[in-house]
Amino acid sequence: MKQLLEKYRGLWRRMRLVHFVFNLLNYKKLAKNRKLYQQAKVSKSILKSIRNEDFTATTNKQASPWLDASDAKEKLIHATYFNQLPEEYKQHIINWIDQGYIQLNNYFEETLIDTINGDIETIINEKKLPFQYGNPRIMNGFKHSKAISHLITD
Repeated sequence: MKQLLEKYRGLWRRMRLVHFVFNLLNYKKLAKNRKLYQQAKVSKSILKSIRNEDFTATTNKQASPWLDASDAKEKLIHATYFNQLPEEYKQHIINWIDQGYIQLNNYFEETLIDTINGDIETIINEKKLPFQYGNPRIMNGFKHSKAISHLITD
């Protein structure tokens, strides 16, 4: 039963009543969020789902990503690290601000990508991180793969 719940967690979470019951069953795991809710000034039960609207307007502006600021393109263009990038990637990165994603073709070596894909397959097959139906993300994969960890820390 537990494996079934884990596999379809993403699907269950989209159903409010089921989501509430699921959270109730995982109350001990969610209890640590109480302090985080207080810090973020969220006045909601840890059993209820949380949304962006639940955060108060008093949230510090610096807590928002700088790429969301109105002058983000200007800051980016004048950043030292940006000017050190290859020209072919600069426009892609500038477009990130408007589009919300970035695609850097051939930025990573194919051998690294193959290693990461192999690690992800192993992580799923060995059930180190359960696959969740409806949620293709591999959360915290860096804890189980040296290649992923290397990718995000270099």
